[in-house]
Amino acid sequence: MFSVGIGWTFTETETARYHTIPVSVQVRPLDWAIFSIQVPFTSVSGKETYYDQILVGGIPTLRETVLSYSNGGIGDLAISAWADCARLLGLVLGGGAGKAGETKAGPPGSAAGGGGAASAGSADPFAGVGRPMLLIGAGIKLPTGEHDARDADKYAFDRSKSLTGEYSESDGILPVGYELGSGTTDFQFGAAYQQRFWRFVLSGGIACQLSGGSNSVGYERSDIASLSIAVKFVPFSSAGELEASVRAGLSGIIALARDIDHSENTALLGRQERGPLSGSGRDYAFADIGAGVDFLGNFSFGLGARFQLNETSGSSASAFKYQFICTIGARF
Repeated sequence: MFSVGIGWTFTETETARYHTIPVSVQVRPLDWAIFSIQVPFTSVSGKETYYDQILVGGIPTLRETVLSYSNGGIGDLAISAWADCARLLGLVLGGGAGKAGETKAGPPGSAAGGGGAASAGSADPFAGVGRPMLLIGAGIKLPTGEHDARDADKYAFDRSKSLTGEYSESDGILPVGYELGSGTTDFQFGAAYQQRFWRFVLSGGIACQLSGGSNSVGYERSDIASLSIAVKFVPFSSAGELEASVRAGLSGIIALARDIDHSENTALLGRQERGPLSGSGRDYAFADIGAGVDFLGNFSFGLGARFQLNETSGSSASAFKYQFICTIGARF
């Protein structure tokens, strides 16, 4: 079995707007094994304001510079593999290979027997507790997205701050929030759990991304961890033909260190590494809401929104004010 998904995400920060179309393909060659590949297509535009001091008639004067940026194209390609350990354990122990969310016991076709359509006159097909799903996986993110896009105005601004006249490899490079990729091969791993309790589905997950180090322009992104917890409610289900659901949850991104700029700063005493960046290393918390419909178990459509709870400043794309999400999926 395999599935295809496509979405659209609109994100607005204090300085930039992002339009992202993620495309994903998922293959399930075994009941317990899942392989996934995803690549985003992103367009970003915005303005950044810089302040520095210059001498005007021999007097130090604060200068404000506003630069407009735009960029677009393919992002980093992510490939991952997941094992449904709960289902695998059930197969090994002979407990059956029921799908996640199906009820644990009961004759086939009954309210407690299979998660499919209940027979005429049967009880609520959502009665009881469903089979758990426990996914453990790992993946790799390849540097297919541009990470060294430059801007002529940004180059002129960077050069105007140089005191030594020596060129820096980061001169003219767009801020990291406007780059489409990290420029490094990053490693990912995580775990997720899901289980149905009557018409409620509880889920949670944890993931970590380990940075591949410094890219070709001297920028090193920090390792990050992400957490999520959510509850989905299924108010309507029509004998396995149409299912409607609503969802709410909390999620967060934890920076395990600050980003580091290894490029040389010619505006200080000679050629010095810029070092850890003060505007990075921030943690973000979000509130998530959404709704979706599933047709015949083969086609799905969802709408969602995510709102920042604690931090909307900074150059990171995670420091958004709000985010809107639309997804379409098909299973074959």
